[in-house]
Amino acid sequence: MITLTRKQLRTARSLLRRTLGLRSRNDQTPVEIAATAEGTSVRAASQKFAIEYLFPGNPEMETIVLPYATLAECEGTRQDPVRVHTAKDQVVLQWEEKGFPQCIWTNAKSASNFPARPEEMQENPSSLMTLLAEAVAITSKESSRFALDCLRLRGHDGQLAATDGRQALVQAGFDFPWEDALLIPACPGFTAKEFLKEKPVRMGKTEDWVAIQSGPCTIWCRIDQQRHFPDIDRITPNESESSITLTLTDHDASFLHSALSRLPGKEEYNAPITLDLSENPIIRAKSTSHPTTELLLCQSTCIGEKLRCCTNRLYLARALELGFRSFRLKDANSPILCHKNSKTYFWAPLDQSGVLPPEENSLQIESAPPKLTATHAA
Repeated sequence: MITLTRKQLRTARSLLRRTLGLRSRNDQTPVEIAATAEGTSVRAASQKFAIEYLFPGNPEMETIVLPYATLAECEGTRQDPVRVHTAKDQVVLQWEEKGFPQCIWTNAKSASNFPARPEEMQENPSSLMTLLAEAVAITSKESSRFALDCLRLRGHDGQLAATDGRQALVQAGFDFPWEDALLIPACPGFTAKEFLKEKPVRMGKTEDWVAIQSGPCTIWCRIDQQRHFPDIDRITPNESESSITLTLTDHDASFLHSALSRLPGKEEYNAPITLDLSENPIIRAKSTSHPTTELLLCQSTCIGEKLRCCTNRLYLARALELGFRSFRLKDANSPILCHKNSKTYFWAPLDQSGVLPPEENSLQIESAPPKLTATHAA
């Protein structure tokens, strides 16, 4: 018999659903629950991904395989124990619901082929887990000839890269236990809260899989050995070629991030805004139903040539969320570059026919409120 709590089963089902893309509560994917000397693992696999979560152990060594759908029937938010055991070709789950005994019988399943754990697992800082989650958000959701739905993990310089063809995120300096560049599918499980904790990240590979472990959770991603990745190194802008740099204060960055979703035109294709970069930087937007609105970034600075360009506001918002405060441009048609320490993010601007010029009657909103001057009564 194996015992897990209803809350543990809820955690396991949530991770399986997110990682393997199990959209139906009635999905019959085999889930293996195994009590070993290391603890009690709950694991399952698909064609692209596999996941294992290790809970504190059971005294008895046993393995039980049941359908994913069964977990939804007995999970919960409390620590009530669920006892799982087999009876011939059936799996029996027993627990109590507000003092009333509950019991489920379900057909036992055959275990799916689960990838082996790599012999070597190299430790990396917890920041790698954060970057993996950020990189997943960058990738395309659709498969194509170029592996835009994949992450590239390059061993010789420890570089992780992601792109959807319009934006790209790159960071080097990690320690991967291989030399070549490997492509793995972007796994939604990397964004799970159970993964995003301040724990070291261990990585390894077998012939067909890359394994990534953080704390009690391990995700395997099948290596894509057929497709190619864009030449990110060739298209990354060179900082030295920039003609202008916009630098935001933290106050202005917070103000801008909050305001971007409220500016007119957010429902239009590519959600365009104009960057009017001069001594007094301005963000400008309009729509067919709203007049031109300008955000005056009063505490920020621009150094270099004056420039106006049109860009998708979503990419600017993402750059702010990634922690960037400096934005470099070569010209209005070149990618907008953000670089800090070993992390780089850049994206392509929109067609410059969408650039908005200043208007006399535009609505202006300042990032910094006017200073109040104290007066004294005579």
